[in-house]
Amino acid sequence: MFKMFFLFAIVALLSDFVLYKSLQRGRFNKTGVRSRRIICVLFWGIAVLTLGVPAVIYFKPLWLGSMQWIIFGFLLLCIPPMLFLAWYVVAVLPFFLIRGRQGRNIAGKSVVIGYVLTVFVFGAILYGGMIGKNLLKVTHEEITSGRLPEGFDTLKVVQISDLHLASFENNISFIQKMVERVNALEPDIVAFTGDLVNIKSNELVPFMQVLSGIKAKYGVYSILGNHDYGDYYRWNSPREKDANLEALLAMQEQMGWKLLNDTTVFIRKGTDSIAVIGVQNMGDAAFKEYGNLGKAIRNTSVGEEGPFAILLSHNPRHWRNEVLHTPGIDLTLAGHTHAMQIKLGNFSPSRWIYGDWNGLYREGGQYMYVNRGLGCALIPIRIGATPEITCIKIKSR
Repeated sequence: MFKMFFLFAIVALLSDFVLYKSLQRGRFNKTGVRSRRIICVLFWGIAVLTLGVPAVIYFKPLWLGSMQWIIFGFLLLCIPPMLFLAWYVVAVLPFFLIRGRQGRNIAGKSVVIGYVLTVFVFGAILYGGMIGKNLLKVTHEEITSGRLPEGFDTLKVVQISDLHLASFENNISFIQKMVERVNALEPDIVAFTGDLVNIKSNELVPFMQVLSGIKAKYGVYSILGNHDYGDYYRWNSPREKDANLEALLAMQEQMGWKLLNDTTVFIRKGTDSIAVIGVQNMGDAAFKEYGNLGKAIRNTSVGEEGPFAILLSHNPRHWRNEVLHTPGIDLTLAGHTHAMQIKLGNFSPSRWIYGDWNGLYREGGQYMYVNRGLGCALIPIRIGATPEITCIKIKSR
């Protein structure tokens, strides 16, 4: 990890130097000595800070607490000038090859566009860290199914996902607002689809009381995500890691959440029933897989002729890999992608990695909703990918 940040810092320093020299040669060269000195001091200050972050990471390799803000500052300083460097190479240097005033004029105008883009990206990152990650959106969806029993007609399922509680740094207010929004929807079922914490179970402690306030007619159900197992921390022993996971399970039970680890529960209303299935993390070889869908539905009535079934599975890749080939699972709820915490209209870089990255998907009679989560993983930024609560109304035909 240190090597990656060090290489990133070196490229950022090169970018800073190109931006600095460009400013020196441009209009700022015509300003006073004082202005040029300010630019010089800013350059060297940014250079020192850029190299300082890899040093901090080297001596304190933890993604907890203030470390996320150190990384935020690092990206705020590095990404804009790196974008300028890319723009300079692609859209400025080629025009210097054109002889005469025409080439210089085009290059000069292109440099100005590069400055504007740099400032825009700086502002977008600042917005994402200061404002975007603190917003909250409720998304409403409606689906129909002939398999839903009449007794459960207009079933309201509210999904939340990917809290990554360390990213809130004990800030209870956002979580309290989220709980109030969820309860205001008057859900029949609340489904939490994994990644309650970033690294360690003790992240949950300050939020337990607030999260235990989530209420639903038929209960709050949860599963584990890839971050919940403690795989991203250097434990002193396997026993210590196991104890961390056991603590997380126990705290969820204390909150009144029903954790489904490769299990199925049935909700009954009179003679009608529906199934809620939960699997541990699975679906992507890039992350350690723990789940077993076959085990979760074994010795149950789940199937083509069985009851309407809702599956909680953290990684959306699981849907196409296995769920679509498993009859009787009507609705899958997933998270994990965060829409990479960047979403501009219908575009997100997440679509380069995940075919199904946010929103409602349908194949035949099977649905999946991918929630973009509430917290932040590693980088405390959300640009366009607003933290999300999903409310899905399911109606019988």
